[in-house]
Amino acid sequence: MGGMSPWARRRLRRGGGGARRPPAAKSDDLDALKKTVDDAASVGGGLWFSYLFVMFYLAVAAGAVTHADLFFEKPVKLPFLAIELPLLAFFALAPFLFLIVHAYTLLHLVMLTEKAKRYDEALYEKLGGEASKAKRDALRGQLPSNVFVQFLAGPPRMRDGLFGTALRGVAWLTLVVGPVLLLLLLQLQFLPYHSSPITWAHRIALILDLGLIWWLWRKIFTWGEGDAKRWWTRWNWSATGVAVSGIAVVFSVVIATYHGEPRPDLIADLDKGNWVPAVHEAIFNSKVDSLSGRRWLPLSDTLVLSNVNSLVELGIDDPKKAEWRDFIFRAAGRRLEGAIFDHALMGRIDFGGAHLNWAKMIGAQLDRASFNGAEMQGASLDGASLQGASLDSAELQDASLVRAQLQGASLSDARLQGASLDSAQLQGASLYIARLQGASLDGAQLQGASLQSAHFQGAYLHDARLQGASLNFAELQGASLNYAQLQGASLDTASIKASDFDGAFLWRTQLLAVGDEKLSLSEERINWGPFFTSGVPWNQAAYEALRKQMEALPMGDLRDFALKRIQTLDCADAALPTCEPPKTEAPLLQPSKTFATWGVPRDAFRKALAETLASVGCPGDDQTIYVVRGPGFRDLLRVAGAEAKSLVDDLLDNSNTSCPVAAMLSTADRSSLAEIEAGWPRSPSPPAATPLTPPPTSPIDPPP
Repeated sequence: MGGMSPWARRRLRRGGGGARRPPAAKSDDLDALKKTVDDAASVGGGLWFSYLFVMFYLAVAAGAVTHADLFFEKPVKLPFLAIELPLLAFFALAPFLFLIVHAYTLLHLVMLTEKAKRYDEALYEKLGGEASKAKRDALRGQLPSNVFVQFLAGPPRMRDGLFGTALRGVAWLTLVVGPVLLLLLLQLQFLPYHSSPITWAHRIALILDLGLIWWLWRKIFTWGEGDAKRWWTRWNWSATGVAVSGIAVVFSVVIATYHGEPRPDLIADLDKGNWVPAVHEAIFNSKVDSLSGRRWLPLSDTLVLSNVNSLVELGIDDPKKAEWRDFIFRAAGRRLEGAIFDHALMGRIDFGGAHLNWAKMIGAQLDRASFNGAEMQGASLDGASLQGASLDSAELQDASLVRAQLQGASLSDARLQGASLDSAQLQGASLYIARLQGASLDGAQLQGASLQSAHFQGAYLHDARLQGASLNFAELQGASLNYAQLQGASLDTASIKASDFDGAFLWRTQLLAVGDEKLSLSEERINWGPFFTSGVPWNQAAYEALRKQMEALPMGDLRDFALKRIQTLDCADAALPTCEPPKTEAPLLQPSKTFATWGVPRDAFRKALAETLASVGCPGDDQTIYVVRGPGFRDLLRVAGAEAKSLVDDLLDNSNTSCPVAAMLSTADRSSLAEIEAGWPRSPSPPAATPLTPPPTSPIDPPP
């Protein structure tokens, strides 16, 4: 039975043998059957090439989409046709368009297979036996040069050996492997956009296509039922197919998820043992190369837009042409979790209400951008340029804005609990009623800023520059302002219980009706002379330098208010205390009688500080966890020292009902608190016996 097709062998096993049957009807005539095969092959050949064209066309169109195209929602340009399709419509419809084409092609090939089987069986019915083998092979050789016809009913030399393997390989690659890879490509290319409906549409299309392949491909690619020699091969192929199909579905549904994507409980259960995040991180979150601005691996679950210039991407050759527009692009409400905008030029873009949790904007130019109401928890904006930006009501808990350029920015009602704003440039900025509990503003530049009614409980403002700032009605309980420069600032009606003003500069500071607490301040080293750092006097030149800083702010009400507030430091104003330093040897150590009344011994201050930290660090609301994790809160725990031991113990006890936030802390949180309790690292507060040695003057301070 050498060279016998599987269908012919099946007929022989069923009793067909090689005996001739009565002459067949016209429909069973070999010539007629061959003609039906020829006609089907002619249609199938053109259909197959059309199918290949659609598959590769979609692959090329989708593969050319960049992360910038996804962010700016640029239309997808179809090759050769010079047609542009809307981005979302293309990725939503392309999988199902291909699914229809694939189904139509497979259905036609199933019909072609049936005709080829009928012709092959008719050859053995009419020309059975070894004597007619050469004639049968000759007739098979006359069949069309169609890949599927040849490996289904072609001569043995075409079906067997290396050539036959190549024919089957082409069929497998184009009709089974290729479609699965294309649908995965569409999903992976669109994944950084973070659209749950479209991503799930891609997954559903993949599952439907796999079902289509299992249903129809088995009708095409078969070796004949009951062939004992083929039994192991059939079982092996079936097992391999099930395994590969399962891997494809698991990869699409469980592994290929975008940053922050909610997953059903059934899928989340597969995450036991944390193997899913490990695989996902390795594939989709490889390191971003600092030069190319791309990930080392081609796949990403977030947008990577390092060094992108929005003007170039939007085709704006002259920025002046767009000056009349408030924003050059609107990304309001977009899901941009974990997006990377490092060193990108993205000024005047509306990110209002966008989801930017854990996004990175290190060194980005975001001048006059709007982030009103945006969710930016854990975002990294270190060194970002945000002059004049609007971040009103932005969710910035646990965010990092170290050295960020926020001059003249508006952060009114922003949630900044536990945020890091060390050395941030916030001159003339508005943080009206902003939440900054547990935040760190070490060395922050807040000259002329509006901090009215802001919440600074447990915040760390060591060495902050607050000349001319307004802290009226501010909540400063337990805040550290040691060495802070508060010359000309206003703290009217501010709450300062257990605040630390050790070494602070309070010349011309307004302190009307500052609380009524008896445990307000530490009593150590308050600086009342006209100085802006130790031994360097405040003079008219210093004021003029500060005024120029305020004049350089973005035009608007915040700039005007800042200029008005710093007038309290104008040495030319005769109605204000003189800028002439007192002619005493210790001009910095002249405590106010009022402050002396409120001041308490250091031990009592630490106890009051620990009580205040407990009041802001133990509630069980959703925001408290950010406060406890905040660098400012941790620094103040070190300042409180052993007086805060009971608080730390409560936080370490996740079953403590008196401190509900303890149940929310992670293992890393508890480890950090345990280090603080053990005395690591050293307390940032200077020992009481140490002579006054303020920090060195920052290069951005106004010169004397």
